[in-house]
Amino acid sequence: MVKNESPLNTKATAASARVQEPFLGPESPTPRTVNHKKSDQRRREALKTSFSRLLAVIPQASPLASPTTVAAHSASPPSLADDDDDDADEMPDGSKAPNRVETMQLTIKYIHSLKEKNDGMDNRINQLRRELDLLRSAASQRGL
Repeated sequence: MVKNESPLNTKATAASARVQEPFLGPESPTPRTVNHKKSDQRRREALKTSFSRLLAVIPQASPLASPTTVAAHSASPPSLADDDDDDADEMPDGSKAPNRVETMQLTIKYIHSLKEKNDGMDNRINQLRRELDLLRSAASQRGL
């Protein structure tokens, strides 16, 4: 058996052939890697923008927020073109903004408070309707 024909040498030449192929490391990323990085960056930016908008409408995080601003902001979906806030880690007063977990907890708390307020208003509406019905029936009995 000739040395060059041994199975070990065949493996060695295959390994050396692989080493001689162009290196596809950080210096020359593949188009798929580039597209993935761009896509992931867009996703992260969209999340950052969404959390910034969410912080802007939560009263605990923003003293200017109110239920009317919640409706106004929820009507327009977040887009990367609207990202004017380069420094999303700071609040308007210069304090540090809550992290994402805190933002979600504040949002849940705010939604619960809005639901309680809404339920209270529904109860008040029902009470006023009953009162109006009583007044109408009393007026009709008097012939008014």
